[in-house]
Amino acid sequence: MKRRIKILLLLLLPIIGKAQFGAAQQQMQMHNATNRALNNMFMLQQQQQRDLMRMLNRTITAEAKLAKEEKKNAKLTQKSQEQLTKIQGEQDRLTNLENNSQNQKNITEAEKNIASFQEKLNKTNTKLESSNAKLVLLKKEVVDTNLKKEALIKEQEEKKKLKKEEKKIKAQEKEQK
Repeated sequence: MKRRIKILLLLLLPIIGKAQFGAAQQQMQMHNATNRALNNMFMLQQQQQRDLMRMLNRTITAEAKLAKEEKKNAKLTQKSQEQLTKIQGEQDRLTNLENNSQNQKNITEAEKNIASFQEKLNKTNTKLESSNAKLVLLKKEVVDTNLKKEALIKEQEEKKKLKKEEKKIKAQEKEQK
């Protein structure tokens, strides 16, 4: 009888050992899977935060460029107005010289001044037009970055809600077990 029990124990020993090792291995695998899931979730959160900061920085940069361009545009507009007043003043001087029939040298000098002022005005108006075009592009960029940022924030909030709902469902499932 003792001999039979010893043989039976020797036969069952590998089976019992494997069963215990299998349970420990399953537990370890589940632990690793949860750690992996937590790490993935943490990495995803970090990526979302980086994306949000990147969008925020883009918005700030675009707004700064827009403010700078608006300042430049205001200066160019003022410069254009000053040049127009110079041209008007020089034209008045020219008409006075022509009416007083003063020497031809002063008249040609006034005409040259008007031509140079007109050339400067044309250059300023060209810069003003390009500045206006750049302003339109920058305003569009600011609006686009703000929309993207809002969409990103909304997406993150939706993901948070989904995660909370999943946690509630898992908690309810655990309670039911």
